[in-house]
Amino acid sequence: MKVRNIILKILHIVNDANTGGAQTLIESLATETEPADETHVLVLMGEGVLSSRLKSVATSVSYVGISRRTKNPLRPVRKLREIVHQRGIDLVHSHLLQSDLVALISNLHIPVVSTLHTSGSHESGTTSKIVSYLVARLSRRFDEVIACSKSAQNYAVKMRYASSDRVPIIPNGSKIPEFHDFSVMPQKFVSLSRWHPMKDHRTLFAAFQLVLESNPRWRLVCAGNDINSDNSELMDLASEFGIGLNTDLLGPVEDVDTLLRGAAALVISSSHGEALPMAGIEALARAVPVITTDVGDCRSLTVNAHTLTRPRSVEDLASAMNFIASASSEEYAEIRRKSWDLASASFSAADTAKLYRRVYKSKIRPEEKASK
Repeated sequence: MKVRNIILKILHIVNDANTGGAQTLIESLATETEPADETHVLVLMGEGVLSSRLKSVATSVSYVGISRRTKNPLRPVRKLREIVHQRGIDLVHSHLLQSDLVALISNLHIPVVSTLHTSGSHESGTTSKIVSYLVARLSRRFDEVIACSKSAQNYAVKMRYASSDRVPIIPNGSKIPEFHDFSVMPQKFVSLSRWHPMKDHRTLFAAFQLVLESNPRWRLVCAGNDINSDNSELMDLASEFGIGLNTDLLGPVEDVDTLLRGAAALVISSSHGEALPMAGIEALARAVPVITTDVGDCRSLTVNAHTLTRPRSVEDLASAMNFIASASSEEYAEIRRKSWDLASASFSAADTAKLYRRVYKSKIRPEEKASK
């Protein structure tokens, strides 16, 4: 018996409500959902800079309110079960490892799917490594595990996820605005990366120091969790490379759209761990070219060989940034058009939402849906 024209009630679980690929994907899916469907969101921590954006597109957004140091999963489990019961949820979709673990141990009796947003080796502490191991060992309890890219699919195989040989790939997607051109190229690079070893801000700052030698008026705008003046390690790094006067540290930002539209390029400096960053897709959708290290599937976000660099190479990254900064108006216009064309052809949020809805419908049992 096939499920036809049903109304879906989907609950997404995510660690926090700050800027990140998983959170932006949830927003995209909620924006592109069928009119009658319901999108609910459960955030393990408290409100964040994306809370208002999630609230504007979701049917409901709830918070557990735990801290990053909380190791007891009982509160999130209770809250999850409560929402599933009260809202009549049909399927739970978890994102990121901590949320995966909560979903796996909650014994929900409804389908649970997970999206892998990493290519691996991203754990920065013992607890994260333990959670990664537990999620992989318990992954047989998922009704479906989905990879956002080939490298994320490879991570499932490496970690020995159950049925890892059958993990489907659904690329991340963004809403594609109409193409608009710049009258003058902004003299600004943007980085949208939280403070984490895998994001490799040291290489980014060292490369920007070299860029300033020939382009002293350019700026580097950095946004993300803990990317602010309260982060003493980050401030010391900026001081070490003497880029403080040309660098803005904004912390997590809600209005990523305006930030990207004022950028000459988005720079992804990660040394490892990335799969298919939503920030890169959002940049392309706004005709902003992506400069990135060759990590995970990041190369699929580039439209010019000069903007793909080796991880941890200061010289490569500086060369890529200088390539953009020194491009003629005609060269830069062509790169921008190719960037927008790539987003339109490969990373549409509407296409991503359709593929996810197909998965959801295939996992919901008709007799259980009818009994609600």
